[in-house]
Amino acid sequence: MKMKTLAGLFGMLFATCALEVGCSGPTSAAGGAIGETGGTIDGNGGGGRIGANGGSFSLSGSAGSTSAAGSTSTAGSTNAAGSSGNAGSNSTGGGGIGGSDSGASFAVVTNRYDNDRTGANTQETILNKTNVAAAGRFGLLFSRQYDGNPYAQPLYVGGLTIAGVKHNVVFVATSTNNVYAFDADDPSATMPYWNKLVAPPANITVGGTFGAVNPVGTAACQDMYPFSGVTGTPVIDLATSRMYLVSQEGKAGSAPYLLKLHALDLATGNEVGGGPVVIDATVNGTGPGSTGGKLTLDSWRQFNRAGLTLFKGVLYVGMTGHCDEKPYHGWLFAYDPATLAQKSVLNTSPNNKAAAIWQSGVGIAANDRGLFFSTSNGDHTNNGSSLGLSVVRIGLDTTLGDWFTPSNADALNSKDQDLSAGWC
Repeated sequence: MKMKTLAGLFGMLFATCALEVGCSGPTSAAGGAIGETGGTIDGNGGGGRIGANGGSFSLSGSAGSTSAAGSTSTAGSTNAAGSSGNAGSNSTGGGGIGGSDSGASFAVVTNRYDNDRTGANTQETILNKTNVAAAGRFGLLFSRQYDGNPYAQPLYVGGLTIAGVKHNVVFVATSTNNVYAFDADDPSATMPYWNKLVAPPANITVGGTFGAVNPVGTAACQDMYPFSGVTGTPVIDLATSRMYLVSQEGKAGSAPYLLKLHALDLATGNEVGGGPVVIDATVNGTGPGSTGGKLTLDSWRQFNRAGLTLFKGVLYVGMTGHCDEKPYHGWLFAYDPATLAQKSVLNTSPNNKAAAIWQSGVGIAANDRGLFFSTSNGDHTNNGSSLGLSVVRIGLDTTLGDWFTPSNADALNSKDQDLSAGWC
């Protein structure tokens, strides 16, 4: 598995937010690597490290510009290594861009703009070769401080009414389970409109043996360290003004590890819709971790990394495994976004092992033909009962449709060369 660069993680934030403050070109978004200590991220190729105990994001654009009009570019966000298996997709699906005429109508509500996960803003109206290349038109504007690692892609809503006033807002969710709503335009607005700690973060101790059955709370690598919280990109429903996200919490020896689904009001950060609800499920299966022919979600070893998907009135959540900590499986849940009631669930290896839905954080793709995702290393069978190292299509009710497994899957497994996986 390979570490992703900041360009892939933060390109969309830099390109999107910069334009809302009058940017005439995209940023380079080529800052440092993910680390364990605090620091800053900037959009000018500078950078430092993302801090597990605090960091900042920076907005870049034309200094002194105050125009909120315009839409965004995708430069810096097209590093889609690990994108979901959406072969055959021919529409934008649901969610995504909500207009492009002004800051008030533009929105980035899901991972990589829309449910096709292409990373392409097909409604761009402002950027062109001339204004992007113009000298002196692009630079750092301001930055914001936050707590934790922002593994999730930041999202954006223009013209959001907060306390009776419309604002353009950037939403950032982090590994410490903090969610922030920052002003996207005003350099002096250093404090967020709201900051919500949705749950205490899950504590992770590095140790044990890679690929072994290690104690709860101990991982053999630093895929998420020292905390795991909100690590999958949330999804926003503009019609109900809600943001949906998944948190992980717990501490070995003192608090159980739990996965929870949240619905937050965009204007206040308050929990709505009866949330949060604990994510849990049991399916028939004899794979590792099962008891008496039943397999239950392990809320320590499993967590949400792939971006959430909202499509045709259903909310979808995928689960992967911490650092290949055995035993683990891939899970995909369907929820009613209005009530947060669980509708259905799919396990990718109920009678075998692994096959997690990791995707380097890319959201599960969706169109009228179904949902599309890829799985990481794990067992695979000809009848589809185990879906390791496969590109998978399922129905909107999470029933298996069809799949593709490479002919050299066993060789890929032996070298841990996963499909669309990476530690970030």
